[in-house]
Amino acid sequence: MAAINPSLEDGDTLQVNIQSTWQLKRPQLQEKALQTVRVHQQDQACQSSEHNSKSTQTDRLFKKYSDAVRGGPGLAAVVAFLNKVVPLIEVAIAETSLYTTQTEVDWTQEAPTDATLSHTLHAPDTATSPGSEQTCCTSVSWSSTGHGVAVSYGRFDVEGWCLQPGRLCTWNLARTGFDPNKPEVTVEVDSCLQCCAYHSQQTGLIAGGTYTGDVYVWDLSQEGDFQVFKSTLSASSHQEPVTAVSWHSSSADDALHNSGEDADVLISLGSDGRLLMWRWQTAELLYGFELMWQHPDTSKMVLWGGTCMALPQQGFQQQPGGCLVGSEGGAVFRCSLDSTAAARQAFAQAVGAQQKGLVSSAIKSLVCQHAGPVHALSASPFDPNLALSCGLDGQVRICSGLIRQPLLELAPSDSYLFAAQWSPTRPMLIAIGAGDGRVFLYDLMHNPERPVQILDVCGSAKPVYGLAFNVQAPELFATTDQQSVKVWTLQEGLTKQKAKERQALDRLVADATAK
Repeated sequence: MAAINPSLEDGDTLQVNIQSTWQLKRPQLQEKALQTVRVHQQDQACQSSEHNSKSTQTDRLFKKYSDAVRGGPGLAAVVAFLNKVVPLIEVAIAETSLYTTQTEVDWTQEAPTDATLSHTLHAPDTATSPGSEQTCCTSVSWSSTGHGVAVSYGRFDVEGWCLQPGRLCTWNLARTGFDPNKPEVTVEVDSCLQCCAYHSQQTGLIAGGTYTGDVYVWDLSQEGDFQVFKSTLSASSHQEPVTAVSWHSSSADDALHNSGEDADVLISLGSDGRLLMWRWQTAELLYGFELMWQHPDTSKMVLWGGTCMALPQQGFQQQPGGCLVGSEGGAVFRCSLDSTAAARQAFAQAVGAQQKGLVSSAIKSLVCQHAGPVHALSASPFDPNLALSCGLDGQVRICSGLIRQPLLELAPSDSYLFAAQWSPTRPMLIAIGAGDGRVFLYDLMHNPERPVQILDVCGSAKPVYGLAFNVQAPELFATTDQQSVKVWTLQEGLTKQKAKERQALDRLVADATAK
């Protein structure tokens, strides 16, 4: 294209035409149509319309069976068969006689074995008194009427000299206006109260032992000061904590004391290895023993610290007036409380001269051995040779004074065991208190491996240090929490003796002794 000189003048002489090129080739368009093949739809249904029912029934064969019997081998063949198999069956029955006795079918209705919480006894001032915020329930005891319950408050973790005050609290469940949050009687002592025990006949008498070695007796039936006895410190008295107290009366003691109430002797056990007998009416230390026995490793005579004690109601068959003692070394000993007139006279002279009068050992034999301290002992009310024990090793042992091997061993919990007691009404029922806050009730006649009832006492992993069946009111059962006591109501299955239950206990002992 030639160059153009632009001109600003108006004119029509110059025209420039530039043709468009984008529409030079136009697309060819055609109309077309597309459609799918028609889809055919059809509905169909299927349903069975025929039913078929069949049945069968056997024919009556009584006549044919009777004919077969009459044509059978006859009575002689039956007698020969019985003569062959009966001796074998009798041998099998004899071998399983123990289990047959313990699991004998009782066609009567099974009594319930439930336990329901009836009362929670709490002393609120134990948490507000100076220095008593760390005390816990260390033991529990029922009165001879079955209505009163006594609780001792102390500590088991004291190191060194104890400055912590202790207390004794009692409630009367039958009293009008009974308040579970307010003890009827509260008695304070200078140091932790480690144990307490109601008198078995005199309702108002309660004995207790403290961490500093003092032994007390209170008479709640009198007005004013309840304290009627407190031991005095001497070379023969307890030098370490009192771990158990118990009331004892026997014909052997009648020679020492007057008849009637004066025949009652208070027995105390200490971790210092001393077993002492007190005449509480006159505040007199009558006699004392030491727990001297061979060490299992060296066979050397050593002093064993006492932890718990149990007095059979009838005494050991081989040793009248005996008792059971548990030790810090794990041994359970059979002890004798008998002493000669000469020994008692020499002991009295030594005490009068402020000298140590313990000259003899009360231990007569070793009953069983735990792998740690023994925390609880209970003598069977139905067999004076049987004892129940538990301890730090988590084992429960039922032992006999006639043999060394335990009759039965149980492990109810993975924690330590602190309390154990035999039922006063059922020969095969025992209760165990554990360090995880639970109490296990075992019905040995029903199943010796699994507890028939488990009571969640503390609701947490805190030890149950004490439990107590009620002799006068068997339906009441007491357990200790850290700061309270819970009273449970036991159903008939846990209180009423079963058919042939006593025979089952005797058979258990006889079979173990025969081995």
